[in-house]
Amino acid sequence: MSRNDVQKMLPRHFEIMKLTLAGYGRREIADALGVTPGMVGMVTQSPLFQDELSRRRATQQKLSDERQAISAMQVLERAATEAAEKQVEIMRGDNHRLALQGAGAILDRVLSNQATSKGHGVTLNEKTLNLMVTVVNEIKATGVVPTLSKVERDDIEIVES
Repeated sequence: MSRNDVQKMLPRHFEIMKLTLAGYGRREIADALGVTPGMVGMVTQSPLFQDELSRRRATQQKLSDERQAISAMQVLERAATEAAEKQVEIMRGDNHRLALQGAGAILDRVLSNQATSKGHGVTLNEKTLNLMVTVVNEIKATGVVPTLSKVERDDIEIVES
């Protein structure tokens, strides 16, 4: 439908469109606008109205989908932050074994291209553990996973266990 077709719709037609999109039926629209249900039916059944209604419903659906996606991303970002904070807490704890496991879990995420566990565990040295704490602190501070330099990647010792 061209822009000129939309302009042929009268202001009353756009009021009917708005109420239709809000979920009102013919009788409710007629009562709200002081017209007959037959007049509302005649407008809503026109091809011009139907085309515009379809276009607007598609736009509404797209906006709804985008809002849901944004909401889901916000939930995931909060969960990721909480998970990173928990990993840092574990890594700073007194249990050295848990600290290394926590660092290994982070390593699996940050260096997934170089170090995928494939069902195996990883063993980390102290330097690698300290680097992992730095990475988690960066994630916590900025919300972004930092890119490790080649030197940092080369310094990481990964031993599959």
